[in-house]
Amino acid sequence: PPVIDQSLYPKTGGLSREAVTEKANAEGWHPVSFSIMISNLAQAITGVARQKTGAIHIPEEVIVDLKRRITEREGRSFGTHSTLAALVSRMCIDLSGMPDGQKCSVLSVADLRGRLKTIPPGFAGNAVSNIPSPVFNSGTTAQFIAEAVDESLKSVAGNPDRLEDFVLLNLY
Repeated sequence: PPVIDQSLYPKTGGLSREAVTEKANAEGWHPVSFSIMISNLAQAITGVARQKTGAIHIPEEVIVDLKRRITEREGRSFGTHSTLAALVSRMCIDLSGMPDGQKCSVLSVADLRGRLKTIPPGFAGNAVSNIPSPVFNSGTTAQFIAEAVDESLKSVAGNPDRLEDFVLLNLY
């Protein structure tokens, strides 16, 4: 049966603002600039943020082929999420006309059910955490992006203590 007990979610522990900031900086998090906040506000007011885009369908054979090509080039394989994140990121970079040298990152959303000691697999609440990839150059290959996403997921989602820290940083 589903578990709905919200008290199972990790508690913040009452760290000071300075301690949270130090922890976030150590993990590579950065504050959102004032200009980005104004831009987001403008997009929300004008309705740009609510524009719908068409669905993207990527056939399974394309995913299998991409995973095969990455494995051949890199000598190692990546999961479907890392592969698709790399493909979609590369497509967005190319379609937006972003110049080489622009800093980019992929934000993955990890399901916490069964990954944290306190949240069982049947937890019915919102149990996710954001996991950013390391920053990469917009001119980089899909293979490099797949590796960056894969490494960030393994280093955070594969480590329950580090994952709990990320969850807590999302709560602060």
